[in-house]
Amino acid sequence: MDENSVSIVTRDFYPDLDSACIYATWRNSAYYGVPRGTECPKGFFSDLTQKIKEILPAASVKVACLKEDPATIIGYSVATGTHLEWIYVKVDYRHMGIGKMLFPKNIETVTDHFTKIGRVIAQKKNLKTKEKTNGNPEEARSPEAL
Repeated sequence: MDENSVSIVTRDFYPDLDSACIYATWRNSAYYGVPRGTECPKGFFSDLTQKIKEILPAASVKVACLKEDPATIIGYSVATGTHLEWIYVKVDYRHMGIGKMLFPKNIETVTDHFTKIGRVIAQKKNLKTKEKTNGNPEEARSPEAL
């Protein structure tokens, strides 16, 4: 970022302040991250909303915001233990290193629902994905297998 740019900092998650933004951006970016020509399953938004409700209370959430206005969310990451559930940075702030600021250090696996950018990052970092298949326990796979 150059000297004329805004200052971005990270802060803790404030559920009352941040939840609406996290739900909306997570669901929308997941929806628009589905490859063209692929139909989203029926109940996509309600199913994802339920999943987020289950994840957030126990998750570690890091929020990137404007230093001058901590209520202005630029991006966030959601992790459970060594598993990255989701990471998001607003379009106007991408390619500025904010995703790197938000990426937890101890991540070993990522959720198998990727956006195009997410798949590239997972491959670069050689992260394994976790998915549930037909109700069976989660299994780890390399992102190239997706």
